[in-house]
Amino acid sequence: MRSLRSHIQRIVLLLLFCTIVLPGAVGPIMAEPLLTGWELCIPENGPDDCGPLETSIESRWRPVPPGPLFFRIQTPTERWLRVTVPDDPQCRDPAVYFGVINLSFVAYFNGDEVYRFGDPDAGPAGFAGRPYHIIPIPATPEAVAPGATARPDRLTLRIWSDFRNIGIDGGPPQAGCYSDLQRRIVREDMFRFGIGVLAVLIGLAGCLMYLRQRASETVYLAFALFCCNVGIYMISNRTLRLQHLLLPEPLFWLYCEHFALYSLPAAFGFYFQQIAVNSRSARALALVQAAMAAIFVTMSLFGVPVVHSFGSFLYLSLIPAAGYLYVIPITWRRGPPEVRIVVAGLAASFAPGLADALWAVGLIPWWPGPLAPYGFFLMLALMGVGVWRRYKRIQVDLTTAHARLREYALNLEQQVEARTIELSRSLQQVSALKEQQDGDYLLIARVLGPMTRAVLRSELIHVDSLVRQYKRFEYRKLTGELGGDLCMAGQVFLGGETYLAWLNADAMGKSVQGASGAIVLAVAFRAFLNWSADGRSSDVTPTPAEWVLRFIEELRRIFRPFEGRMLASLAVGLLHETSGNMHCVNAGHPRPVLLRAGRAEYVLPPGIDPIGAQEIPPDQKPESVSVATLTGPVVNEFTLRPGDIFIAGSDGRDDLRREHATGPPTTIDHDESRFLNIVEETHGNLEAIARKLMTTGQFTDDLSLLRLAYRGNVFDTP
Repeated sequence: MRSLRSHIQRIVLLLLFCTIVLPGAVGPIMAEPLLTGWELCIPENGPDDCGPLETSIESRWRPVPPGPLFFRIQTPTERWLRVTVPDDPQCRDPAVYFGVINLSFVAYFNGDEVYRFGDPDAGPAGFAGRPYHIIPIPATPEAVAPGATARPDRLTLRIWSDFRNIGIDGGPPQAGCYSDLQRRIVREDMFRFGIGVLAVLIGLAGCLMYLRQRASETVYLAFALFCCNVGIYMISNRTLRLQHLLLPEPLFWLYCEHFALYSLPAAFGFYFQQIAVNSRSARALALVQAAMAAIFVTMSLFGVPVVHSFGSFLYLSLIPAAGYLYVIPITWRRGPPEVRIVVAGLAASFAPGLADALWAVGLIPWWPGPLAPYGFFLMLALMGVGVWRRYKRIQVDLTTAHARLREYALNLEQQVEARTIELSRSLQQVSALKEQQDGDYLLIARVLGPMTRAVLRSELIHVDSLVRQYKRFEYRKLTGELGGDLCMAGQVFLGGETYLAWLNADAMGKSVQGASGAIVLAVAFRAFLNWSADGRSSDVTPTPAEWVLRFIEELRRIFRPFEGRMLASLAVGLLHETSGNMHCVNAGHPRPVLLRAGRAEYVLPPGIDPIGAQEIPPDQKPESVSVATLTGPVVNEFTLRPGDIFIAGSDGRDDLRREHATGPPTTIDHDESRFLNIVEETHGNLEAIARKLMTTGQFTDDLSLLRLAYRGNVFDTP
């Protein structure tokens, strides 16, 4: 960074020497303005109306009043201008210096062609740029011979234009020595040329700063683009005559000037948007200016003459300029200090430029101008100060952050050790709580375990069950599972007949919550079986349907104090051992399956709401509970035949998570026909059903299956 700064300082000193000291050392320059004596000829009948001295019709030439030598036109046209050039016996290289001549022309001296710019006969295709011109004049023997009498020499210009004006647009021509005119150009233009070169160098320095920050600070890139555009524009501007002495390619300089001018507002908008970080209006203006630049550059590349698009661009540039009148005051109040510096630079550039324009049109009687280049230079300097302040602020922030990181690195070992101790303590606390929780799980599982499975065999009915709770735990090398599913069965004697009472239930919730509901259900079912066995359920022997209804009502009474906070779905019934008649009720439970002759089908419709939900008003029921108004439980009755298998199961058999190669990663598969197909494939074997379900999907809930195999007088082990 230090070497880059020293190089920039050397370049700045060299440019100051070339722009201030060197031009001031140039001696006096002699030049005579050609203000009067001009004549104009407009060819109306053909090219023979006007021309050099030998071919022109003298009556067509009219004197031009003193003043500007350019004229407004509406259509492409041709004009002829001529003037008598004064002789200077002391000048061995006479020349005439012209400003911009619109647009192409041929110069004749005493009837002979001495200079050509473009091709007037080619029309628009003959246009070759808009430079300043130094036309050398042949020195006549009479002009340099001692004691010879000077005769008047005439310079004639044939000019063609399809622009808005035709003629000499750049101040009065000057007659003098060729070398003197060149020195004058160097003296007058070196300052602006040096500022342009300096702006390009500052832009390159901004690019280096941007690269050194590894593209983290876009403001450096924005400032670099703006400076490069300013520098290229100042070097290639048509009012700068020094460029044509360095490289005589006027069309190249013209395109450089206009492309730089088209890009200049967009570059400034980009830079202003970077320093006004949170301004949406600045971003919008930057986008508008970028779109304008793209449109006009594209138009120029695809054949639209730059001299015709230039005016449209200036008028359209007034739109974002008016927007900045609104954005700049807001940014001044809310923005960082760099914004105020940039706004001050804009004022420093705008004020001298406006004063120069007013002085040029005569509204200001005296002005030490032109001062616009100095204002432009001051604007670049202030914008550079703004970027440098931001750069220094970022460097301070980086230094502070580096110091903090160094401090953190020095104390990292102590911090890691302290954090490790803290994490170890937290882990010990969590482990202790986990062990205590697993101990509680084990106690509850031991209480619930004996009541969750039903295994009963007789000569006529074979009862089997499978329960797999979702919650698994380990406590001191003892494993267990906990959940809300249970299967129970027992014999009941009604009116001298033997019945099998069975229950498959699913209490709401998992782990402790579900296990609590399952314990309540198991105790209630076991107590009701004991009351029935003791004959205390009623003074009159109930029918199987009445027994089932009384059990449901007893469960409702038990769950009523929970106020809907504990729910249970279940399927319960009585199976007559001899006849196979089944009386059962479904309370919000999945429909059981009947496997008969190798074909499985659903029996026992959903029936009533889950236990614990029927006493809740409809507007207070949980979302998972149906709010349909039910008249009461309906006892379903059907008959099992020998060889039939009746399987009841919880919703864990249906809520299986499946993974897909496409679409959502996991979904819950609720295919109702899947369980029927599995029952048929496994012939009702519970272990086989569980294995098949595991290959189909992943369990998301407790699973319980109760199997009743009715075989009449035939007994076989499944």
